[in-house]
Amino acid sequence: MSKMLNNDEYKQTLTLEKHARQEAEKSLRQRDEFISIAAHELNTPLAALTLQLHLLKNLSLKVIIKKIIIKLFQIY
Repeated sequence: MSKMLNNDEYKQTLTLEKHARQEAEKSLRQRDEFISIAAHELNTPLAALTLQLHLLKNLSLKVIIKKIIIKLFQIY
């Protein structure tokens, strides 16, 4: 059997629910902001490392190709 709320109890319940919803929304905004900042901070150094790895890979390939060409010219 459910209890009927009087007008004051109803208003108090609505006020508590509104406050709880506002706090939850604030927490969600703070979480989203944190995730956004963390993702940016993680991606920035990773992008720089990825670029450096690509440069090293290309440099290594160029050195290897140059050595192969030198060997080929020595043969002929």
